[in-house]
Amino acid sequence: MCGNDILALGVLFECINRGIKVPEDVSITGFDGLEITGHVSPALTTVYIPSAEMGTLAADYLIARLEHRTVVTKTRLKSSLVIRDTTAPPRTTGKNL
Repeated sequence: MCGNDILALGVLFECINRGIKVPEDVSITGFDGLEITGHVSPALTTVYIPSAEMGTLAADYLIARLEHRTVVTKTRLKSSLVIRDTTAPPRTTGKNL
């Protein structure tokens, strides 16, 4: 699991350069849900987060604070795991990297 999709793409490309098979030898997962992750080969598994909704809520929060209105300090947003081609079930035997 990488901290974001850009890092995960870097790991994916480096694995390809080094001949490490994805997902046979290693699974890679990103975090963001960037559209590009579905257009690389192999397509990157990622955790989708609703970044546009997060931005809207953040802007609403800031405006409310500037206007001295009561604000909600905790909000839950729905994320989802988008399973693609860079993840596989764990192996029970085989080589270790």
